[in-house]
Amino acid sequence: MIIKALRSHEVNSDVDSIFGDWVVTTDGDLINIPRNYAIFSRDVNHDHWYLHLRGSKKWFEPDSFLKAYTRACTILNIEANLEME
Repeated sequence: MIIKALRSHEVNSDVDSIFGDWVVTTDGDLINIPRNYAIFSRDVNHDHWYLHLRGSKKWFEPDSFLKAYTRACTILNIEANLEME
């Protein structure tokens, strides 16, 4: 199921870690498997993700997202810097 979801987004990297419904790939992509929602590594540095997801996705669960986002930032060697309010 996880590999199928990654391939549906044309992600060819491996799974690095899983936090709740979020998979972080070895390339720093974040994919919410049940919702088939992806944040690709090229977009992780945008600071609006937390507010966007919290405001527009009823399924959003902040704790697992923040862990996955922080891990993706570590992989990408960028500072985890999200707008929270």
